[in-house]
Amino acid sequence: MSYYNDALEWQGTAIDMKACGRYRASVYMACLSVECFLKSKVEIIDPLNERLREHDSIYFYRLLKSKYPTKKDLMTEIRLCRKYHNDARYSNTDNTEIYNEDFASRFIQIISDVKGYVDNDCASTLEDLTKKYSNKNFK
Repeated sequence: MSYYNDALEWQGTAIDMKACGRYRASVYMACLSVECFLKSKVEIIDPLNERLREHDSIYFYRLLKSKYPTKKDLMTEIRLCRKYHNDARYSNTDNTEIYNEDFASRFIQIISDVKGYVDNDCASTLEDLTKKYSNKNFK
């Protein structure tokens, strides 16, 4: 499985969780989807990046943004996902009432925005692909 396929799976899960009223789980899955979409391109341009094992979507977005300029700056959305990647994971937070249908819908929209950026603005070059697939440590 690839990061991109994982991202698609988490996206579907986020949508499913929202549909059945599990908004906190939907937000968490949305954040995970966003992270995996970003990692899917970072892995192509820097396959040995040790930070691929981390959950720092802000770092991944900045790295991509430096190579692939964006039509729309997504940093506010990425920061929101980074925050709720942790907050939505655990129920011991004081602000559980924030998790409602509108909040979950916002995160599902963020997935679409990030996927659009990855699919349309982050065009891998031949050099990027050669770097990834000629690496001895290919996974």
